[in-house]
Amino acid sequence: AGYGLNLITLPILTRILTPDDFGILALAWLFPTIAVSVFTLGLIPAAQRYYFEYRTDNKKLDAFIFSSQIFLYFSLIGSSFVVFFLKDYISKLVVGSDKYGLAIFVTFVAAYLGQIVNFYLLLYQNMERAVIYSTFTIMQAVITAIVGLLLVWHFKMSYMGMIYGSLASAVIICIVVSFYFNKNLKIKFNWEILFENIKYGIQIVPKSFTGFINRFFDKYMLNNMLSLSAVGVYNIGQTVGNAMFFLM
Repeated sequence: AGYGLNLITLPILTRILTPDDFGILALAWLFPTIAVSVFTLGLIPAAQRYYFEYRTDNKKLDAFIFSSQIFLYFSLIGSSFVVFFLKDYISKLVVGSDKYGLAIFVTFVAAYLGQIVNFYLLLYQNMERAVIYSTFTIMQAVITAIVGLLLVWHFKMSYMGMIYGSLASAVIICIVVSFYFNKNLKIKFNWEILFENIKYGIQIVPKSFTGFINRFFDKYMLNNMLSLSAVGVYNIGQTVGNAMFFLM
């Protein structure tokens, strides 16, 4: 659904946004790719392993899910303060200019909330709750596309419209899915279980750097050697190629 919507909205966006705007969009997601994995300490991939260990013990399973959520939300609050104060420096480092600090900060929050949503969806996937998993996944893709397009086209917000669209969908889906997921969950915090998850998760954190190399290093080098416009045109072509690949 997400890739299909990209193909539908892309011809509209390319007539409103400039290649520079697409370049900023591509580079704005570079920092969250690494930072979110570091600040979450690999807890979300670890959930896959520990769900199956605790699924036959309801008390441990509730403690595992509740403790993980508490850590993720508190880490989101703490890391957001850090990124907010360093956003201009990060923008200078990543994009080459300090005027995109707000874009960096908003993409970080959107990416972090998106990872929390992935935590819930991963558990639904392991529970074999396919309908719920698919429903929330498609809802997120639709909200991102509609809100982003509306902000860019009607409110003339340029590349920030797309970024705020991602933030809006992450906030809405995170609130809805967390309420739906936790309505029958027992409140039980357990430091030992949380620490065990973190010990496992930290070992997965270096994988985020391979994600940076695979998805963003080429764009980072294009910006340094050529321009934001070059990154934007490259990003458009890559978006079309990826969408066609997944649809096939």
